[in-house]
Amino acid sequence: MFFSIVFPVFMIIGLGYVFGRNSEIDMKAPSRLAIYIFNPALYFNSMITARVENDEFIKVIIYAALLFISCTAIVYMVNHFLLKYPQNMRSPLLLSTVFPNTGNYGLPIVLFAFGNIGFERAVVFTVFQSFLINSAGVYFASNSENNIKDSLKNMLKMPGFIALIVAILMKNFNLLPPDFMMKPIELLGQAAIPTLLIILGIQLSKAKIVFDWKFITTSVILRLFIYPLMAFILIPLFFDLQSVTGKVLLVLAATPSAVSTTLFAIQFNAKPQLVSTITLITTLLSVGTISVLLTIIL
Repeated sequence: MFFSIVFPVFMIIGLGYVFGRNSEIDMKAPSRLAIYIFNPALYFNSMITARVENDEFIKVIIYAALLFISCTAIVYMVNHFLLKYPQNMRSPLLLSTVFPNTGNYGLPIVLFAFGNIGFERAVVFTVFQSFLINSAGVYFASNSENNIKDSLKNMLKMPGFIALIVAILMKNFNLLPPDFMMKPIELLGQAAIPTLLIILGIQLSKAKIVFDWKFITTSVILRLFIYPLMAFILIPLFFDLQSVTGKVLLVLAATPSAVSTTLFAIQFNAKPQLVSTITLITTLLSVGTISVLLTIIL
């Protein structure tokens, strides 16, 4: 299981890590390519060709929202009753634990493990997670209602979100693009997965480690164990755990901390070194946790 699914993903991440450690690369260019070209093409092509019915699409969104709300509540309770961190520590704790890395990390794992059928479901969950990260993530980092309103507006303008909505509308109204348009879109979408993995590796290579063991231990437990456990509890409310959708959603919930939260932590000075430390550690530990989970469910 490790060598057929997890190893190929980490090999590409490792290439990005080595490249990042040995070069001074400006991440703006590859990140913009992924955000504005590759990801929208991937989302559009996946949804146009997807065999995901509208009711399943809605169920995935509702499930994702409930998972986010329940896990956020757990983090608040853990902090209130056990850690008693002030606001300047609660924000990085939230950033490190309630946002799984479904984009850079989860999509390729699902693709290798479940093929296109699983990948189509993963795209729906990933786009909604992107919406949460760019709205609630900004709020947690800044603790400002004005910022979350602005980020929500910006999210509605994001190419990936627009591509998904356009694809859903076109599919429902049977207005499918001709082959000569779909072929370049499909080709651009195929570039998204390796690009995302290389970007993840480069970003991890820039992480600065801070050894706050109480914070690290709590964050790792919440991210890699409590969050998947909540997913395991919530998934049967919507899907059979033995179905492809149920397994895909469980795997996505078990992914490490999202890399993009580090960017918000830097922007709003929300302990970025702590957040990047958790991202790096959970990514490394997920080699074992994801391998075990895949062995159990496949």
